[in-house]
Amino acid sequence: MKKNKPDISSMKKQAGAKPKKSPVTKASGEFFIFFKSDEYILKFIKKIESFLVNELCLNSEETIVLAVSGGVDSIVMADVFAYLKRKYNFKLIIAHFNHKLRAVSSDEDEEFVKIFSAKNKIPFETGSGNVKKFAEKNSMSTEQAARELRYKFYERISKISDARLVATAHTADDLAETFLINLLRGSGLTGLSGIPAKRQLIKNVLMVRPLLCVTKTEIIEYANRRGLKWHEDETNNLSLYLRNKIRNDLMPKIITEFSPSMVEILNRTARLMQGADRFISEQIKNIINEITTDKTSDRFSIKIPVLQTLDEFVQGEVLQLAITSKYHIQPLPLQTIDRIMNLIKSPVGSTIEINKNLVALRDREIIIISSRISIPSFKISIKKSGEFRVGNVKIVLKEVQKNDLKFNANPNVEYFDADLIPNILYLRSREEGDIFNPLGMSGSMSVSDFLTNNKISLLDKQKIILLTTKSEILWICGMRINDKFKITDDTTKVIKAEMLR
Repeated sequence: MKKNKPDISSMKKQAGAKPKKSPVTKASGEFFIFFKSDEYILKFIKKIESFLVNELCLNSEETIVLAVSGGVDSIVMADVFAYLKRKYNFKLIIAHFNHKLRAVSSDEDEEFVKIFSAKNKIPFETGSGNVKKFAEKNSMSTEQAARELRYKFYERISKISDARLVATAHTADDLAETFLINLLRGSGLTGLSGIPAKRQLIKNVLMVRPLLCVTKTEIIEYANRRGLKWHEDETNNLSLYLRNKIRNDLMPKIITEFSPSMVEILNRTARLMQGADRFISEQIKNIINEITTDKTSDRFSIKIPVLQTLDEFVQGEVLQLAITSKYHIQPLPLQTIDRIMNLIKSPVGSTIEINKNLVALRDREIIIISSRISIPSFKISIKKSGEFRVGNVKIVLKEVQKNDLKFNANPNVEYFDADLIPNILYLRSREEGDIFNPLGMSGSMSVSDFLTNNKISLLDKQKIILLTTKSEILWICGMRINDKFKITDDTTKVIKAEMLR
């Protein structure tokens, strides 16, 4: 759908205008009854409206996906958007994800949101997933798994509805809690920035948090004045998760014994951190281009000598931004960043686990950040002629005429004296103690030393394929053949070997 160019001046003019009296229709029931005399409701809506107009430059006829769980925060958000819809003429879709974690209660929440949507004539979309199974399969917490499945659902709904915005009901209290969670976990500057008011969800779609400007107390006051109903998640009162412990135990204690304005103080601190993080991130982006190398879809390397020229704080921020932006993950704990930095002084070959999907490895003058690769050892019996596949690599062996030989610099094409090769060969992975006689050398050397001399990284060494006889290596595929099997003036029959990726 083609988006209209936003008329910012007219929208700001609209934002400053007094709300028109809302018509009450039979279909909407009491949902659209707003009282001009209730200044609290009008001021509350005005806060949300200002964010939408000033921060997002909201388009007329915009499509917005509202993430509604059924709790008070998301119901209030939907209520405000439904009111503003008549003013800005944007399209709403209510999206509810059923985590299936609370048996009957989860299904009741879904039904409640469905009825709420129907009552207010807002299209309703629902999805569900097996959070526990997903968490076990991917070695993550229930919270992480629920969030990942939920956000994938939002991505799907935004795509099929051509929505530019997905709105979630995070509040000022959520931001304060997130600040404390990240502080206790030892997060860096990015983590202490808390919840951003807007961020990229996927290409052309923003995740926005229009309720960050209001507190939980304000939301409940609004809901009560409006006579709204909502479903309370009973697990919010259980101290099973760190956030619940902070929400139910730590924050009330801080507010009571230290400062009643602690939510506002933490929000202000987070905003300052966000500003500092944005400024530093812009500077670091230029450094990252100079400090990283060997970039592929699943890995990159960091030049240790260049990294060491930077201040220790900047080193950590470079690692943080390089990894999180490359793999689109949440900020890493400071403890993890410190472990990666410790690789600088660690022996070559040292490895640490970043998370379930990523590893960092020290290899001479670089640190390799890579998706976790697990390549099992293998040994495949083949004939001296034919096509054979190992993973996504194809090895082709065929006999050719000596007169047809065309030697060139392509390392993926080699020739052997066919009379020196037995009928049965093997394609296999490297083994400890492998040796061979590299072409052009008089003596033998270990395959490991050969690869090291040719600056093959430790991760790439895992991917090496060897073509062998029962007892000798013919070819380190894509690199060098054994001098014993080369073409000579006495050669009469030739085997051409080619590696195709």
